[in-house]
Amino acid sequence: LKAEFARGHNALVDRMHTLMQEVDEIKKARAADAVELGRMRKVIMQIDSKILSGEPIAMTAAGEVPQSRTNSALPYAQESDDKAYHSNMAYNGPVAPRK
Repeated sequence: LKAEFARGHNALVDRMHTLMQEVDEIKKARAADAVELGRMRKVIMQIDSKILSGEPIAMTAAGEVPQSRTNSALPYAQESDDKAYHSNMAYNGPVAPRK
């Protein structure tokens, strides 16, 4: 009887460990999903801001919205770096030249 109880207890403990590991993996996956959703939300908010301000929308190859001259929170290439500025022409068509 004690041997059966010990086997049952060990099986239960092993199952609990397995379930806890699965819960940890799910938590990690949810955290990664939350980061991705945060990034998508940021891009959507940037696009929305540009649309409301009437600015043309361009995106980098990484899927980010480049900074405009009116919104300093967004990253963009230096004005002297015309090659980087026009690197999205294939995605967004011709870009107005800088003044």
